[in-house]
Amino acid sequence: MLLNKQRENAPTVNGRVFMMDTIDHFSTSDLALVALLRTEGFVLEKIDRTDARRVMFCFRPDDRLIQTVNDFWAGKLLVEPVAYFQKIKEIKNRIYAG
Repeated sequence: MLLNKQRENAPTVNGRVFMMDTIDHFSTSDLALVALLRTEGFVLEKIDRTDARRVMFCFRPDDRLIQTVNDFWAGKLLVEPVAYFQKIKEIKNRIYAG
């Protein structure tokens, strides 16, 4: 259980409390979000294939990543379309390459 002070200072992602000191990676299976994060220059730390039905993409969390994810879900970001599409293709290649 988080202390109230910890909860107040903790960053949030899509309305959920996100404690940086309790997890090593920010993980998502959302291809559009992963493509955006890659387009914005975030490093994909690892691809987790432990669930046979879903691939999880893991990024190192920091304040900029948290803000970018929140801005993504709020529809506040603009990206260069060709670069974004290239990242989608890159990610799909990594998924299917195994």
